[in-house]
Amino acid sequence: MRKRFNVNGICYPDEHYMVNLDSRVEKIIQDLVLQNKYFTINRARQYGKTTTLDLLYRRLAENFSGFLLSFEDMGSASFSDEHQFCRTFLRLLKTQIDYGMTAGIPEDVSKEMEGDMEQRNFDFPMLKNFFTHMCTNTDRPVVLIIDEVDQASNNQIFLDFLSILRSMYLKRRYIRTFQSVILASVYDVKNLQVKL
Repeated sequence: MRKRFNVNGICYPDEHYMVNLDSRVEKIIQDLVLQNKYFTINRARQYGKTTTLDLLYRRLAENFSGFLLSFEDMGSASFSDEHQFCRTFLRLLKTQIDYGMTAGIPEDVSKEMEGDMEQRNFDFPMLKNFFTHMCTNTDRPVVLIIDEVDQASNNQIFLDFLSILRSMYLKRRYIRTFQSVILASVYDVKNLQVKL
């Protein structure tokens, strides 16, 4: 297939003309992921955020259990309350496991997700416990990548979710949690509280 220019979303090196991002992806892994950092990537549209995340996700698959999610996949109803958000978020994780997109997650963890998704009262403390359980019972370090977090930027539910991730990060010496969490958006996530 002949290469072409692409300005409509993710670029693939074998299909599109693009800058070689190998050194950038390796630097992210070495300086941030392997250092247990939770961090954000924010740039204007068409700067290669999603392409970088895709390449990073594929590179991490060699040694990590990686999840590459996008809040574009969560409709506005998912942010109506914390129970709906938690169940929808678990569905996104489970879909990646079921389709073989995330290696190293034991089958019993995936089965547990099914039960949690059906609980109407599944909430943030339960989601936090599930994350700890998953990270404890997985052979590889787990990396969570979420693209398009702008979709939830003026939403208290999303801020509560960020609080859970922060709480887990602060307790990472005592509980198993994500090796790294990466949030990508057009706007700087650090300014979300100001927007509310």
